[in-house]
Amino acid sequence: MYKVNEEITYRQMTLKRIALFSSANGRAAAEIIRLYRQGIIKPDIALLLSTNPTAMVNAVALEHNIPLEIIERNSYKSKIEYEQGILNLMDRYAIDIIFLCGYAPIVGQTILDSYSDKIINIHPSLLPSFKGLNAIDQALAYGVRYTGITIHYVIREFDSGKIIDQRIVKINKNDKFPDVDKKVFQAGIKLSISVLNKYRF
Repeated sequence: MYKVNEEITYRQMTLKRIALFSSANGRAAAEIIRLYRQGIIKPDIALLLSTNPTAMVNAVALEHNIPLEIIERNSYKSKIEYEQGILNLMDRYAIDIIFLCGYAPIVGQTILDSYSDKIINIHPSLLPSFKGLNAIDQALAYGVRYTGITIHYVIREFDSGKIIDQRIVKINKNDKFPDVDKKVFQAGIKLSISVLNKYRF
């Protein structure tokens, strides 16, 4: 596991320091890390916080010299203690912005109080439609012809924070889940690049 450098470069001081939070395999977070190392994403990806010890993205972070911290909820007695542990890591790595990329736990008040208007989430629908889990499945079941991807601020109410930006994805007549999932993922990466590089948090 990598430790944060004591010396912060001029580039790190002048750009926002972002922590990626991931709980699943980390497909989106892995792609963001790769794009960052290619110079396509400009702000500093300063940390990957993973709740899944076996996630693919963990190896990607290490391969690209991104600091990795693995923190599991069941290692803490309460959610407050768990979130305080996360905040301790945010302080240690001097994190400005938290970007949830497939992060499963609902963000609680402990973190929200410390990072008000500094936590963003990527969600695979055109919010406010299809909140919560399985958003693509919801869109297909409902029969909509268009869905998309949303990046929004995280607040106490689930998937209800102010929308930062969205991209539309067309669902063709014969599309199945893998088809829509691929299109939504690709739109999400493009949206992530745009938001991280242009938006003033």
